[in-house]
Amino acid sequence: MIGNQVKAAYPMIECIPIESLPAESSTYFANCYEHVSPNPFDYELFCFQRWFIVHEFMQQKGYEIILAADSDIMLYGDLNELAQRMHRGNYQAAFSIGADHGWVHCASGHVSCWTRAGIANFCTFLLSLYTDALIRSDWETICANPLLNNCHVGISDMTALYLFYIRNKETILNQSVVADNQVFDHNMMMATNYEHGEYAMQGRVKRIKWLRNGQPIAYNQLKNTTVRMSALHFQGNSKNRIHRYYTGNDLLLQRVFRESRLQAAFMYYKAKAGWQRLRIWWHRPGKQVDVPDYSPAQ
Repeated sequence: MIGNQVKAAYPMIECIPIESLPAESSTYFANCYEHVSPNPFDYELFCFQRWFIVHEFMQQKGYEIILAADSDIMLYGDLNELAQRMHRGNYQAAFSIGADHGWVHCASGHVSCWTRAGIANFCTFLLSLYTDALIRSDWETICANPLLNNCHVGISDMTALYLFYIRNKETILNQSVVADNQVFDHNMMMATNYEHGEYAMQGRVKRIKWLRNGQPIAYNQLKNTTVRMSALHFQGNSKNRIHRYYTGNDLLLQRVFRESRLQAAFMYYKAKAGWQRLRIWWHRPGKQVDVPDYSPAQ
């Protein structure tokens, strides 16, 4: 796990402080970066800089291929299968591109696979967004789109991933598309993965069932079949449910604590919603209210 102020909370995880990785390239990018997002400056800048950190990490360790995952990802199955697909197809990267990428101008790297050459190319591309006139013109066109550049959406590294994909389609594997009856989840709170309304939902999250080997499966409504999920993405409020999808036999105390906290939150918001309904009912139009007469005596 790469991060700042990280500590070895679990024995199976090797923690690497960001400070131990070279920072020249990410610092250089910070000097070029132009903020076009409703998110805080430091937050959005780091979303870009993390790819330079991944590149430096691969250089330092000598890795030729890696899988990079955000901390709200649960991984399942043999991920070597993805590495083999990358090798057979001569892909430089793999990440998620939705069916609507052409108008939202976004791709997602929440779980992505990179060759060392691929991440180097992407970091060079990130710099070219601000230094290369031809690429910068495409970037500025997207930034000027009022549907994307506003107080709700903004421009992020997901926009950069989209432009990188447009220029390198033949060498990028789309993990949102079902292949060999398996797929990477885009967002647990969305039925859409690659196609709109693709997967069955259960309440606010995807309906997940489990095979005996601990592999999660989801029902693909368009293909009329179940699909193995190589990863689940607990974006946003679905992070509160992530412990329910952990298949190990340990971490019992942490799981009990998280479930207790989740149930307490359910009760709080249920009570809050009930109080709101009561207030609306009490102040409903046409309700007869006895108003005391405070007029002075005659």
